[in-house]
Amino acid sequence: MKKISLFFMIILLIQPVLTACRIDLAGQEEFARSAAEKMRSQSAKDESSLEDSNEKETSVVADAEPEKQAPIGEPTYKLEGQATINGNEISIKGNSNLPEEAVVFARLRRYKNDAELEDIKNFRAEPFSRADGDVYMSVESDGTFSSRGRFERGNLSLRYRLELIFLPEIAQEGTRERIIEEWGSLDNLSGMVPIETLTRNSFKEPVVPGYIKYANVLKQDEAGGDGVTVEFVSPENLPN
Repeated sequence: MKKISLFFMIILLIQPVLTACRIDLAGQEEFARSAAEKMRSQSAKDESSLEDSNEKETSVVADAEPEKQAPIGEPTYKLEGQATINGNEISIKGNSNLPEEAVVFARLRRYKNDAELEDIKNFRAEPFSRADGDVYMSVESDGTFSSRGRFERGNLSLRYRLELIFLPEIAQEGTRERIIEEWGSLDNLSGMVPIETLTRNSFKEPVVPGYIKYANVLKQDEAGGDGVTVEFVSPENLPN
């Protein structure tokens, strides 16, 4: 009888412990399930975020346009023109791939009296720095430009170099903005040479890169000095 009573007492004593163990195990299982669910959820979010990031990066790469570059060895902008000489008057017309309303200008620079005619014709002789006259022309929507008003040589018995010029760095703000929009930077323009920015009113100004072409205006009594139309030529195409 005592043994039976002792047995029931032991059962009564260990029952709470077993119950607590079951509760604890159930809680641990629930915690494990919850943690696993959270990890799966976070993993799914991370994968989704990574995919979005990759899509954005791919989109940026696909949308980015390569910076435009001019062909190596070719001028980005071209000036083609002619000068017609009649007595004192000089008229200029030409065409270019410059933006509309870009300003091209021409200037006269007098040769020294002792310069050899052959050197002048081959552009080996350097004229005086000071400009004896200049004219400014705006590029039209079709790329053409022409001089308007009076543009004259001052002395029929002297020889002049006539220069056709475009200087991107000191162009109007609107023209510079259009060039930068198309090419990314003025530094990306090719085919430019150093040019002195002199005018009739300033003896010598800083040298800046730009585009230039040459023509000669000879004495009126020389062959090709009057009643003629001469072509502007590029410095790189000058005879040696």
